Amino acid sequence: LIEDWTGRGLADLLDSRQLVTPMDPFITFLDDPLRALRAIRFSIRFGFDLDTKLKQAIVSKKIHDALLVKVSRERIGKELEGCLSGKGANPVKALKLIGELNMSDSVFSLPSNTRVDGDLLGKAVNVDRLMDGWRISSLHMEGVEEVIEAKYEKGSRVETSLDTRLLAISSYLLPFRKLTYRDRKLKEVSVVEFIIRESIKFKNKDVREVVLLMENVDNFLSLFKQDEFRREEAGMLLRATKGLWVTCLFLAGILGQSIEKAQLIYGRIADVNLDLTWKDRPLWDGRALSQILGLPKGPMIGIFLEEQVRWTLANPTGTKDAALEHLKIYHKQFELKR
Repeated sequence: LIEDWTGRGLADLLDSRQLVTPMDPFITFLDDPLRALRAIRFSIRFGFDLDTKLKQAIVSKKIHDALLVKVSRERIGKELEGCLSGKGANPVKALKLIGELNMSDSVFSLPSNTRVDGDLLGKAVNVDRLMDGWRISSLHMEGVEEVIEAKYEKGSRVETSLDTRLLAISSYLLPFRKLTYRDRKLKEVSVVEFIIRESIKFKNKDVREVVLLMENVDNFLSLFKQDEFRREEAGMLLRATKGLWVTCLFLAGILGQSIEKAQLIYGRIADVNLDLTWKDRPLWDGRALSQILGLPKGPMIGIFLEEQVRWTLANPTGTKDAALEHLKIYHKQFELKR
C-alpha cells in the first residue's frame, strides 16, 4: 500500500516521470545543498526528468554557495561517485547536468586563499576565463559520448581497454590542466590534482591516474600532427601511460576535436602490436649496462636504459647484441658531448 501525501506523487512517478521535491525546492536545497547533487544522481539512475522549479532552484547562486560552505567535500565526492559509477550511473549525463545547472565551480571547487596561475584556453587565467573553461568542459562531453559508444573494450583489437569513468572526469577537467597554485609549503601543484584530491576527495589512485593523463595528453595530441606514424614515439607514450594509454589517446582526440584521428592511431598501434609494449623488459638491465659500459650509478643509467627502449621500439626485431652495439656507439657520442 502506497499513501501519496502530496497528491501528485503517483502522477510524477508513473506519468510525467519527473523528479519533484515535496516542499519548495529552494528551501529543500538550502536546508541541505547536497540534495541538489543527489537530484542529479536520482534523475540519471531512474531515468527521470528534473522538474522546472527544481532546476531553477539548483541554478541559484545561493544554493551553490551553500554547497561550498555547508557540505563536506567527502560527502560531495561520494555523491558524485554515485553519478559516475555503480548501478544506473552515467558519467556523461551526470557531468552534462552539472554543467547545465552551473554547479561546476561548487562541485569542482578550485583552491581558495591562494593565487591560481597558468594558461587557460590560451590566455592567462581570470574569473571570466574560468567560466569559459567550464563551458568547454560541458562541450567535451559530446566527444566522450562518441568515444564510449564506439566501445573500445578489452579484446576488441587490443588487450588494453578504455576507462570510461576516467575519460569522462578527465575530459571535464581538461581546460584546467595547465593551471597551478602553491600549497602551504610553497610547492607548485596542479589545480587538477587539487580538484581530485581535495575538492571531491577521490582515492589516491584516481589522483595519480588523472594527473598522469593530464601530463601526457598534449604529447599524445602531437602524434596527430605527424604525417606518418612513428613507432618509437608512440611506444614511448604507451610506456609513459601504461594501462591508461587508450584512455589518454582518446582524451587527446577529444581535446583536439580529432576523434577520427585518434581512432586511426589506435588501429595503427594495434596493427604493429604495440599495445603491451609498456610491459616489455629491457634486453639489458641497469646493472649489466653499468658493468659493460662503465656507467656510474645514478641518473646516467636511466639515460641509457631509455635509449635502449627507444632503440628497441624502432627495431622490434633487433637482437640483444645489436642493442648493445648501438649503446656502445651512443656511449661514445655521449662522452664527446660532455
